[in-house]
Amino acid sequence: MGKRILWSLSIGLVFLGACALLALALWNFRLEYVTGKGGIQLVLEVPAPNDCAQAKRILEGRVRSFGVLKPQITASGAGLITLILPGVDGAEQARLRRLLTTPGHLEKWLVAKEAPIQAEGFPSREATLAHFGGQLPLGTELLPRPVELLEAWVPGQATRREEAIGSWILVESKVYVDGGDITDARRSPDPNSDQSRIHFTLNAKGARDFYALTQIASVESRLIVITLDRKIFSVLACPQPIIGRSVEITGSKGLTRESAEDFATMLKSGALGGPLTCVEERPLDPDLGRPYLRLGSAYAAAGLLAMAAALAAFLVSMYRMWRAKQPTAA
Repeated sequence: MGKRILWSLSIGLVFLGACALLALALWNFRLEYVTGKGGIQLVLEVPAPNDCAQAKRILEGRVRSFGVLKPQITASGAGLITLILPGVDGAEQARLRRLLTTPGHLEKWLVAKEAPIQAEGFPSREATLAHFGGQLPLGTELLPRPVELLEAWVPGQATRREEAIGSWILVESKVYVDGGDITDARRSPDPNSDQSRIHFTLNAKGARDFYALTQIASVESRLIVITLDRKIFSVLACPQPIIGRSVEITGSKGLTRESAEDFATMLKSGALGGPLTCVEERPLDPDLGRPYLRLGSAYAAAGLLAMAAALAAFLVSMYRMWRAKQPTAA
């Protein structure tokens, strides 16, 4: 009985090993397929070399959220970060490059009391200064509102379009909530259109600050301004205070699926200390995936042999059990 149990366990272990080898083979075949599509290698320069480690961690989160398979990200002491991104081609390259070089700093403000036209803002910086006699009111800032902020991130464009500023809005200098208060972010579909929304979760401090912001906005009938890297992303009215950690926002003109996903990725990974400069970019060789193909083939052959051995051992064991139960001749 002991030998039979040991024999059965051995067959089971061989079978499990065969399954593991076949799984490794499939994984390597997938890697070969992805890397066979080529990809890009980027070298990004960090504004402050001391922030290189933090920038590398943020880039790793953004690359992971984007879905790049088997990336290689290394940082040097000279303030440079090298990214090898296999399987990223065509329109995805331009979109990922923008995602990796944009700081992604979210902030929430209140429109200043002194602003005579809250929602529309001023047509230009010069018109704003002229209205206030050449100097902005104390404790205020002037922020640009691009005609298309995230909408300019259209897949397929090699470079981002020059942003046209639609208006300028005067806000209080105080930032009530920023991206550091966000613990999670994701894209969600807008039930009323084919556009998308961004849903994010605040920490306890952020929830308190957001409640204070919405309370002032509702009591004083003022608008809330949401910016991304000091450029206005959305202007919202708030008829009543909002309690809780869950917040959902949309762009002034709606958000495409790609734009919302990129925005959520930046919020979730954290903001970079400043815009990164791409100092080198070159395509990856499609033959980069050949080693994965050879390794996958070796794993597949070993897995099939182990599977065949386990099956043969199982059949031999069943035959012996059958023979043992046969009556012997007198």
